[in-house]
Amino acid sequence: MGRSLLDLVRREDGVVAVIFAVMAIPFIAMAGWAVDYVRLQHVQEKLQIEADAAALNALIEDVEWEVVHDSAIAELGRNYDGNWADEIEVTGGWLSEFDFEVVAEADVPLAFIRLLPGVGDTQHVRVTAVARVSEPELHYSPPEFTALEFEAWDFNRLWLYCYWPDRPINDPTRPRRTQMVPIADNGGSVFTPDPGDPRDEDSPIEDSNLRSMYETRTMLGTEQLDTQEQGIWRQISGGSGTSRRYTYLMPQCPSGSYLSMRLENVREALEGVRRGWHTAARWDSGGTRYNHYSDTVSASGEADDYTGLGSITILETIICDTLIQCRTNPSSGGLIPPRQTGRDPQEAMEGCTPGRFMYYGWEDRPPEGGGSDRDYDDIRVVMACPQEVSSGERNARLLI
Repeated sequence: MGRSLLDLVRREDGVVAVIFAVMAIPFIAMAGWAVDYVRLQHVQEKLQIEADAAALNALIEDVEWEVVHDSAIAELGRNYDGNWADEIEVTGGWLSEFDFEVVAEADVPLAFIRLLPGVGDTQHVRVTAVARVSEPELHYSPPEFTALEFEAWDFNRLWLYCYWPDRPINDPTRPRRTQMVPIADNGGSVFTPDPGDPRDEDSPIEDSNLRSMYETRTMLGTEQLDTQEQGIWRQISGGSGTSRRYTYLMPQCPSGSYLSMRLENVREALEGVRRGWHTAARWDSGGTRYNHYSDTVSASGEADDYTGLGSITILETIICDTLIQCRTNPSSGGLIPPRQTGRDPQEAMEGCTPGRFMYYGWEDRPPEGGGSDRDYDDIRVVMACPQEVSSGERNARLLI
């Protein structure tokens, strides 16, 4: 066998040359394709680097997009000078009030892959980068109006809290629902928001107990408010009786979180058979308890998304231009539907903008589970739309 191979190598009739020539073709092609592949990868990576930088630089205050664009084009030109990339383009624009997109693209000349049938002389490469400017904080005022029906069969309590949609599920150190405080119930309780706002140095917390709770919670920084669900509130009087009084501090929802509502519905919390005779001892720990969390997500200019409610139609939302519109029905110049059972709830189709008001009308039981009269006025709340406040220095982060 060894002798035959040696004879083959020593042959001079050209067979070996032909064999090696045939075998060399795929190896040369593979080497050529590798060169083209490396070139394509290099151009794509460089385009992505410049697109990322341009997207972030475009969000710097007082910097014009034309300046960012020209800088990116110049940098790409210095790298390739027409050798590895032609027809370089960089475009940018706002996807929304907070998201800026940059697209960088170029044609990469091919040396070997173009020899394949159907392959052109160049390969088009395109990359995308999206940067988001940090959203302003949404500052909410306490509810303008709350009303819970006393004749309801169930005990109902309404809470406010901050919802963090981007936090991991079931992380005890970073819960998704934080600063939860009660604001109304249908047991005759009185809820009074503290007029103080810790974010405003001219508006201190008036209730000394609430102030002490706040200072203890924020000793290591205000972010400590959002390390547990419990908000800052207390029961002033009433004990286990029906004449309860509460005071609370409005949740302060930083960027990345959104003010949301929790409806706590307690069944079998009645005394006797007459509606409204609630047994106060069962409000906190008795009866059969159901919680409905709105887990609201807000986006500027868009209708709120109540992710926690899923497909159940337990909530009606209406946007009003004035407070009176959110307190009265059409016969009095308002927008709130007159009392009527068996109807479908209205749904606000736009965002809640500063200067306007939002009406929330809850059913105490989801209609999909039965036992609901579908009048959407068991729990009524009216709140002023939030004010957008800058949350410090303008900064940005890459999304993609």
